Amino acid sequence: MTKELWYRLKELHEQREHVVLMTIVSGEGSVPRKAGAYMLLGERGEQHGTIGGGAAEYRALQLARDLLQKMIENTDMRNKNCSVAPVIKQFRMDGQEVFGRDMICGGYIRVLFTPVFKEDPEADKWMDEGLRLWGEREQFFLLLPLGDSTERVQVFSAAALDEKRKEGFLPEGFGATHSADKMIWETNHGKIYAEQFGIGGKVYLFGAGHISKALVPLLESIQFDCVVLDDREELLTKERFDKAAECRLVDYQDIAKYVSVTEEDYVLIMTRGHSFDYEVEHFALQTNAYYIGMVGSKRKIAISHEKLRSEGIDEVLLNRVHAPIGLPIGSRTPEEIAISIAAELIAVRSHQ
Repeated sequence: MTKELWYRLKELHEQREHVVLMTIVSGEGSVPRKAGAYMLLGERGEQHGTIGGGAAEYRALQLARDLLQKMIENTDMRNKNCSVAPVIKQFRMDGQEVFGRDMICGGYIRVLFTPVFKEDPEADKWMDEGLRLWGEREQFFLLLPLGDSTERVQVFSAAALDEKRKEGFLPEGFGATHSADKMIWETNHGKIYAEQFGIGGKVYLFGAGHISKALVPLLESIQFDCVVLDDREELLTKERFDKAAECRLVDYQDIAKYVSVTEEDYVLIMTRGHSFDYEVEHFALQTNAYYIGMVGSKRKIAISHEKLRSEGIDEVLLNRVHAPIGLPIGSRTPEEIAISIAAELIAVRSHQ
């Protein structure tokens, strides 16, 4: 679930609407979305997210509407034996729904339908906890009970993993990382779908020029937290970078004073001149940044690298720098270059 979708879920709950949360918990074959895709349907028909579109999503929405009708008929949350429990359903991607029988052809998805009642105080707690942990950039987990589970939705930080294992909410094999085909787990309390959030670092964009201006909203839309840094205060405005997590006025001669880069972070070098590129690159190569990329012509990059070589920086370190940054799609305008950079970061993150 993206941060944006999490906010939409919280908004619908605050508006006192019943919501059905749809989650792809597994999938095989030729499918547009795999495990970890989410979609919301509110009581008044508002939809957010997607589980792949087409006939399968259409059928899923029909089922979600049926669940919402049952939720409306069971609004007394004092009744702990509420009859509207989570449902898991399998859909063929050619539009023919199947459940409990072998595939004939094509792919399929299994979708978990989680009812979120508007009067449920526990929903407020796990939604708020998720947003808090996300805001503090802490790794955390979302547990969604499947239909046979006796438990409720849970959100907890990575620090609580051992405690959850001891309590039987997680199996011993559940670790800090897990692959998409291991998202459904058997526990002492029944089957759960578990997903990890808060992975990945910040993107530090050095230079607040035209490319950064075009790139930040793109990266924000695909769940990268962006920090824009420049020594020109007039460019670091809310109007230019309303989608940035933060803007910082820096002195390129003393970058370490303003930035602490971790091994999960990305450094993008796109300043306005050779000397500033050199300063940022020199700083970045002294960090454990997961990714370092530089915008510019081959000549501009060569000038910066030659100066670094003259100061004893070896080729192994220089090879850490992706330059010129972005996938080779023939981009020319700032907007096209931004798309090529965003595409490269998606590819890099998929390996991270």
